[in-house]
Amino acid sequence: MLDAMPTLAQDHALASLRIIGAALGAHGRLLPGLDPETVHSVACAAHDGLSQVTGSLAERESLARFFHWVGDDLRAGQSRQAIATIRAQTSPSEDPRSDEIARALLASGEDVRRANGLRAGVDRHRAAFHYDRAAQPRLAAEQYLAAARIFAVAGDRPMAAGNYASAAEKLSACGTFTPMVTALAHAIEIYGSDFRAVSKLGARCAEVFAGRGFHISAAMVHELVFTRLEVLEQDASVNAATLESLLADHVAKAEAAFAAVGLSAFDESIPSLIRTAIDARLHRFTPEGLQGDGYRILFEDHSDTISAEAFDKQAPTEWLLLRRGLSTASHQVYELMTSATRHALISRGSPHPYLRQPLTASDFIDGIDALDMLTAATAGAGSDMPEATPDSEASVTSEWTRL
Repeated sequence: MLDAMPTLAQDHALASLRIIGAALGAHGRLLPGLDPETVHSVACAAHDGLSQVTGSLAERESLARFFHWVGDDLRAGQSRQAIATIRAQTSPSEDPRSDEIARALLASGEDVRRANGLRAGVDRHRAAFHYDRAAQPRLAAEQYLAAARIFAVAGDRPMAAGNYASAAEKLSACGTFTPMVTALAHAIEIYGSDFRAVSKLGARCAEVFAGRGFHISAAMVHELVFTRLEVLEQDASVNAATLESLLADHVAKAEAAFAAVGLSAFDESIPSLIRTAIDARLHRFTPEGLQGDGYRILFEDHSDTISAEAFDKQAPTEWLLLRRGLSTASHQVYELMTSATRHALISRGSPHPYLRQPLTASDFIDGIDALDMLTAATAGAGSDMPEATPDSEASVTSEWTRL
């Protein structure tokens, strides 16, 4: 049967899944005498063939356990995600675990819905765990966020905080500040007066950003944590000396992150910082552009190719990035343009200049994220980077207004 199933799975994925399900025990282990590699090959074909099916399939649980057992974390994550989706859609009358519900004394439909929701949250968390092990941080972050929302609604604050924190860390590994800051802010809010947890989470996320060369995002995390710790200074139950030490540490690390890319932490205008970063890198804009990790930035003739406005560091122009290709591309190409050009294109309903499809806000990157991409593309590339000038009057009570 196993010898014939690779061909069977192509046209009869559901039948293959159910045969494989019968060969797996309740805990996802094989019946004696079956070859794990052969079963895994067939299970993969059946699983992949049913990837778009969202209906309840009893075999998914044992299959998820089997993929975990053989170390196929990507499919284990996909299986857990599918199980969570199914459980979230299950009505009380359809719940397949009536015996479990009876034992838990869940009398009302609302109790059943809440139980299903919490189980879905656990499966989202497990899916994230497997995606993380499969080196898919973005998928892991999505599932951690979904789990966090479920636990937050259910009132399970520790689980909600933990999942928001994990989501923030994973987003730090695959994005810039803006995509991750909401998750970080939710975790910090739930931590409440636990200033040590707030500081520790912020330090971890900033370290991940800095390790990727995204020093501006790292600085923004330190500034966000600093802002939160300042609020907690008013809490009489907080150890003032310890808190003051953490405040000083986050200030110093934020300043160091800016200095690492030749910028001053005391210039609070993001457009000004972007102009400074562009000016310091003008000679690096070859015809191929600035090279980043998975992207490059073009700046032909050092001007906006649509409005023809030339770059001038002294002018109050706001510069941003336009994505040239499809958002699904593995390697992205951006070009610098002015915010005035963006406004003109969108207000006129113009199509995308290169894709000839409707132009949307997601085609642009501006602010902190654009600054980070500009500086990360050349961070550490040479010794001619301008050095930031520290403000000798600054102290740990400096107020930042960027956030």
